Amino acid sequence: MTILIVDDNEQNIYQQQVFLAGNGYETVTAVNGREALEKARKAPPALIISDILMPVMDGFTLCREWRKDARLKSIPFIFYTATYIHEQDREFALSLGADEFLVKPQEPEVFLKIIREVIKRVHKTPPGQDVEPSVKEESVYLKQYNATLIRKLESKMLQLEQKNRDLEESLAERKQAQDKYRELFEDTKDTVYVSSIEGNFLDVNPSGIETFGYRNKEEMLQLDIEKDIYWNPEDRKEIKKLLRGQGFLKDYEVEMKKKNGERLIMLLTASLMKDKKGDVTAYKVIARDITEQKKLLQQLIQAEKMAAIGELLSGVAHEINNPLTAVIGFSELLLKTGDIDEKLRHDIQQIYDSSIRVHKITEGLLRFARKDNLVKKAVNVNSLIEEILKIREYQLRVNNIAVKKICRQDLPLISGDPIQLEQVFLNIINNAEYFMADENRKGILTISTSVEDNYVKVQFADTGPGIPENKITRVFDPFFTTKPQGKGTGLGLSVSYGIIKEHGGNIHVENGMKGGAVFTVILPLKEAKN
Repeated sequence: MTILIVDDNEQNIYQQQVFLAGNGYETVTAVNGREALEKARKAPPALIISDILMPVMDGFTLCREWRKDARLKSIPFIFYTATYIHEQDREFALSLGADEFLVKPQEPEVFLKIIREVIKRVHKTPPGQDVEPSVKEESVYLKQYNATLIRKLESKMLQLEQKNRDLEESLAERKQAQDKYRELFEDTKDTVYVSSIEGNFLDVNPSGIETFGYRNKEEMLQLDIEKDIYWNPEDRKEIKKLLRGQGFLKDYEVEMKKKNGERLIMLLTASLMKDKKGDVTAYKVIARDITEQKKLLQQLIQAEKMAAIGELLSGVAHEINNPLTAVIGFSELLLKTGDIDEKLRHDIQQIYDSSIRVHKITEGLLRFARKDNLVKKAVNVNSLIEEILKIREYQLRVNNIAVKKICRQDLPLISGDPIQLEQVFLNIINNAEYFMADENRKGILTISTSVEDNYVKVQFADTGPGIPENKITRVFDPFFTTKPQGKGTGLGLSVSYGIIKEHGGNIHVENGMKGGAVFTVILPLKEAKN
């Protein structure tokens, strides 16, 4: 919905544009009545908000001409003035056909409410007939118009006598109004910024600086938004295309990134900024960080899914184990029989080997489904990782996998079951080793530990092929694997997920900026309360 703002004061126009854009309206501007009529006749707006005292054509004349125009007369007209403030001015403005007469400044909430009410009220009222003003009506209008101007001149003469005394007060009021709009910009928890067409920040609020992890506004003004802020540079091009077509964008989900490369999921509301000619000069954007909400939602969905699958798998595994035990037992007895044909022995051996494989799978299912009592003790995560790397040292070296450790030296202890945690870490390291070796026969595994709030954070980042985006949400599902058939059961990560959840922590995976998979495990500190 487009609103035409008519005012010869650039600051007034800017304030109204920012405010209206923040509330979902697109704006077009004009600096006098004549320009407003020209623009409106080419593209009629949904509402006009006009000042009165302007050069070339003032607001009163504009309103008079507006109501005489067949295409424009049904469009709501609001006067917004700081110079014509008397009741007689208001009565004259309403007699010309104005829908509202407002004196500057208005509280933002009140201003927005009046705009909405006027649009709603006028749209419910059918347009009247076109009536050309008679000579008598013209003479009455001119008489009232002249009287209004004379009254204004007399008032101005009186005001000049106390101009010096009122100047400071007037400036304070203007500053207060400006501060209100600026306060919305500065204090909102969302990221608010203005960007150029080329892709540079022109302005950004403190919340945006904090969200993206930069030191100050000056640092962000040097960035290339497309390259430095968007996770996928093509997304900004798509947003620009949509804005050009629609003029406004609401709740558009896109991936961005912090200064340290961390991925952010942002919800954008954006609009265009235009100059007096109607050409687009910049983009206004309000961005809400929904990264944590998305993660929590995915965790909730995963937890509910795993609980349901766990109950199902437990029953299935028990049902399979009963006949499977008989198959394994009898085939083993047959293999111990001496007078058996070699071809038949080979077939029985195949039955036995396959049964053992199925048995291992059912053991994994039961391990995934049951809630074993944790044997918790104080655990130094750094030491646990060192022990695991000693076990895997030879195989990592054979596969030409280098290990880079970025571990906090004074890492606090956690409370956990070291055997189960070793299973989790070993499984992640083994997977990283497999995919890096399979992809390049070489790679780098970066293991880092740190503290965030009351949790120890452990990250495993590899330089392998990464996980396809359409499969990344399924990596913790039982039996799901990206390995070739016969190379994995698809139970390792699902079991790991259950172990970490039992420890009161969380585990998730994402693809790194430069490729490869990044597994993140967080575990509560020993002294922290869950």
